[in-house]
Amino acid sequence: PRHPAKITLKTGMKKDGRIWARQAHVVFNSGAYGAFKPRVYLGGADHLGGTYQIPHVNIDSYMVYTNSVPCGHMRAPAKPQVHFAVESHMDMIAEEMGIDAYQFRLINVIKPGDASPTGKEFQEIRAEDTLRGAAEAAGWDKPKSGPNIGRGMAISDQPPGSGQSSARLAMDAEGNVDLHMSLFDTGTGAHTILRQVVAEVLTIPVENVRMVIEDTNAVEFDSGSGGSRVTYTSGQAVLGAANDLRGKLISRASELFESDEDQVELVGGSFVIKGDASRTVTLQEVTSQAVTDTHGPIEGQLTYTSPTSEVTGFSAQVAEVEVDPETGQVTVLKIVTAHDVGTILNPLTHQGQIEGGVIQGLGYALMEEISIEDGRISTLSLGDYKIPTMSDIPILETVLLESPSGPAPFNSKGIGESSNVPVAGAIANAVYDAAGVRIFDLPITAEKVLRALKEKEASGNS
Repeated sequence: PRHPAKITLKTGMKKDGRIWARQAHVVFNSGAYGAFKPRVYLGGADHLGGTYQIPHVNIDSYMVYTNSVPCGHMRAPAKPQVHFAVESHMDMIAEEMGIDAYQFRLINVIKPGDASPTGKEFQEIRAEDTLRGAAEAAGWDKPKSGPNIGRGMAISDQPPGSGQSSARLAMDAEGNVDLHMSLFDTGTGAHTILRQVVAEVLTIPVENVRMVIEDTNAVEFDSGSGGSRVTYTSGQAVLGAANDLRGKLISRASELFESDEDQVELVGGSFVIKGDASRTVTLQEVTSQAVTDTHGPIEGQLTYTSPTSEVTGFSAQVAEVEVDPETGQVTVLKIVTAHDVGTILNPLTHQGQIEGGVIQGLGYALMEEISIEDGRISTLSLGDYKIPTMSDIPILETVLLESPSGPAPFNSKGIGESSNVPVAGAIANAVYDAAGVRIFDLPITAEKVLRALKEKEASGNS
């Protein structure tokens, strides 16, 4: 499971609605063992300022060991917990100051040229555009369709992780390519994207690219799938290997043309002389000759170590929910998710990652919980541990703000984690808008909402 966290936030404001300072304290529960997990407190601390301009911050982040279930890293480690707290806190401040929650975020969200609260400087900051995209698509300023319905907003960002990846390409006499890597596909479509990169560079059908999974005896170490690093790190390794192979093919073609290499280009599976389309040699002619000469495939390879990215991707979401005042049941009617993306390499898998992340975030927000009674886990099976089913999935609307600004091949960006992070905060804020009660701990169950409604009624608040 994710690391449970207890988060305390205190924010100082200026009269014009701008945030001036924030004090944050978080304690993550690691469970019984350490393994590789303690670093989660660093990533969580880094996001306690949110995606906002805050001149002064003081952040204390701790990890503790307890006699409970060991926790681990999963889709955006520490960030859903932190942004649930930060985005709930933002709505509370906005209400206290009498400012619309959306307008309050527009005032304070980081703009181009700003550094994050912890001093990170990113290029191509599009947080404001992403907020506007989500709000406009959700009809933020339009009347709600009925009573007990509320809207809530949240925003986060997710830069790609760094690491190392190696790729080796081997092209046979018929122009088919084997892509050798030690990177496994965990169901995210990673291999599909990497094959597409090869096909694009070599101007061949993607069906002609075959993935060959090796161990590190055959190819160098790979940091693996995680941290939104695959398209960035592995993609750059594959892109470099493909360009290496392309260069060797062009060199071979130039010999057949008896021309300089810089006069030869690869277009649509054939080599041509620049400015003279009448002179053509097919890719298969070149590869066949090369394989005959070398008695083996023609190869290209690269090991790539990615630096810390100077580009991040923003995700803003608006949730619309209905709260049953008799039972406290929360029904999510619609989630609009807007993403600042680079070039989209595969629209189908890209959208699948977004929708999968949103649905996973919905489960985290409303139902997923491990219960412990007298030191023992009482959530023994999926009959007790609830996850979203088809009947729980609301209307999902995606807004994609494309720009050629990503750090991955062809200016693309990772998308695997970003849609998962703001969901809980958006839903919590929507519940408050619908019912006037704020739930401070996840999941937001009907029991918690009903209890809060009864306490509100008993206190005389309408």
